Amino acid sequence: MNEDTITTQNIFYVVIQLHCAQRKEKIIFMRIWFNHWFSTAYNLIKQLKDTDNTLTIIGSSYKDFMPYNILCDEWYKEPTDELTYIDWCINFCKEKKIDIFIPRTKRILISKEYRRFEEIGVKVMVDDNYELIETLEDKIKTMELCKQYNICNTPEICVVTNIDEFKEKYNYLKSKYHDEDICMKYAKDEGGLSFRIIREGLEDINSLKEYQGSQIIYDRAVQILKSENSFNPIILMVYMTGPEVSIDSLMTKKGFIGCARIKEKSKITKIDVNSPLIKVSENFAKITNIKRPYNMQFMYHNNTAYLLEVNTRMAGGTYKSGLAGINFPYLAYSELANIDFELPTDIKNVTLTTMESPIIIERK
Repeated sequence: MNEDTITTQNIFYVVIQLHCAQRKEKIIFMRIWFNHWFSTAYNLIKQLKDTDNTLTIIGSSYKDFMPYNILCDEWYKEPTDELTYIDWCINFCKEKKIDIFIPRTKRILISKEYRRFEEIGVKVMVDDNYELIETLEDKIKTMELCKQYNICNTPEICVVTNIDEFKEKYNYLKSKYHDEDICMKYAKDEGGLSFRIIREGLEDINSLKEYQGSQIIYDRAVQILKSENSFNPIILMVYMTGPEVSIDSLMTKKGFIGCARIKEKSKITKIDVNSPLIKVSENFAKITNIKRPYNMQFMYHNNTAYLLEVNTRMAGGTYKSGLAGINFPYLAYSELANIDFELPTDIKNVTLTTMESPIIIERK
């Protein structure tokens, strides 16, 4: 922040304090820290600040710049060394007087050390049950958990760790599901970076004119994978055609709140506050006792919804639910900070799209 901004903010704080003193109210200025996040944290931070402009947002990343830097009141570089990261976090919280910590990166590690943050008065937006987070970070274990408790439909998956298994399971799935395409992704993946649809080959000359997206030719996949004797577990499964549905979810002391985001083609998203999958997510919360915001992702195939994964954090698109009347970032913050709130009742189904808009990051 520049000096003019700091001065303006300080004046604003004084005005607020005088106003509250006159009304004999107590105001608490919370300092909230986001460690390395996706760029979409910009929207989560904006929802927080638009709702409560007394909040101070501290951001950090191992990168010099992230888009959410623009909305942060303070910005710092963080280390990448996992062995010393928690100690750095504890010292950072002490030095910067952090009240609320909203982590994305290294959530399992942070959850394991949850008590250390509690001891210094920092509330962390991550579940204190690190074993649950560890399970849900692994797509294979997540599906096993949901099958065990009959929570939802799960697709048939084959897990492979070497080229022979890959060929065997690929042929098995192609034989069983005939005309269906097969896809692959790492069991531990975030943001779908490793997802590929496996194609036998280009169908005709027109294929060269089309955007191929996340596709890979079978022979090319074999060539890449056989270069290693073994590799991290990869999931093979039928490619499901959609639509994809994300359930933004939060269990609070006042009850459960959930919202379905249905991803349509051409950047169209439908918000459905009555989707039957919301009840599935609520049941998941009751069975697992997950306490912090999470997101369940489903994919429809042949009119049946199948689980893809569970994210133990607010998803990149969670901010879109705000347009239906559910401010998940502020609800999650209020629940964690023990600030009184009411669950929203005026929520509506909406259809939306996103538009790119330039933002100035530096002016000289």
